[in-house]
Amino acid sequence: MPAMDPVWDSARTQEPDRYLAALYAPEPARSRLMALAAFQGEITRIPATVREPLLAEIRLQWWRDALDRLRQGELTGHPGADRLGRDLVSGLLPLGLLSGMIDEAGNRDTALLLADAQVLRSHLNKSHGAAFALAARALGARHSDLVETATVRAGFVYGLARLLAEDRVRDAEQRDSLTTQCHRALPEAAAAVARLDSALLPGFLPLAMASVYLHQAGPGVSPLKRWWRLWRAQMRGRVA
Repeated sequence: MPAMDPVWDSARTQEPDRYLAALYAPEPARSRLMALAAFQGEITRIPATVREPLLAEIRLQWWRDALDRLRQGELTGHPGADRLGRDLVSGLLPLGLLSGMIDEAGNRDTALLLADAQVLRSHLNKSHGAAFALAARALGARHSDLVETATVRAGFVYGLARLLAEDRVRDAEQRDSLTTQCHRALPEAAAAVARLDSALLPGFLPLAMASVYLHQAGPGVSPLKRWWRLWRAQMRGRVA
C-alpha cells in the first residue's frame, strides 16, 4: 500500500474483500479498483452508522453532487471522490452506475427488501452488481452480454451472502430459504465469471468469499482466512 494513502486505507478498512482483490490487478486498474472500493465503503457506511435518516440522506446527497462536479472536471477536496474524477470525465466509469449505488446505499430497510423477491434482486443488482460492473470497466471490459450476466449473478450471490452474514435476516425460515437460494445460485455465478477474459478475474474475486459468509454467522472473517480464499481463487483462476 502506498505510504499514508487515504484511499487505499479506506478501501482496506471498509471493503477488505475488494481491497485484497484489487492487489491482484495491474496498474492503473489497481488504483481504480481501490478508489471504487473506497467509494462503496464510504456510501454504505453512512446509513449504517448515522442513526438520523435525514442526516444520512444529506451525506449521501453530498456524494451525488460530488459526482456531478467531478464529471464536469471539478475537484471536491475529498481524496476518495477526487480519485474517481478522471475516469468519470473520460466515461470509463458510468455515472449512472455510481449514482445508482448511492441510491441503493440508503435502502437498508431489510423488511421491505425481503418482502418482494424482485425488489431484493433489483437492490442487489444496483448495489453489489453495479460494483462488479464498475470493477470490470476499471479492468478494461466493454459492455457485453457475458459481462452483464456475470455482474448480475455475482452481485446477487455476493450481496445476498453479505446480507445474511450481517445477520439482517432474523426470521429463521426466511433465512434458511435465502441461504439455500444463495448456495444454488453460486455455481451459476461462478460459471458466468469463468466465461470472462481472465484479465477481469480480480474484479470478481470477492465472489470467492460468498461461501464463507454463508457458513459463518456474523461478518467477523479473520484476515488470514480472507487473504487465503482470495489468493486461492486468483491462483486457481476461478472463484468457486
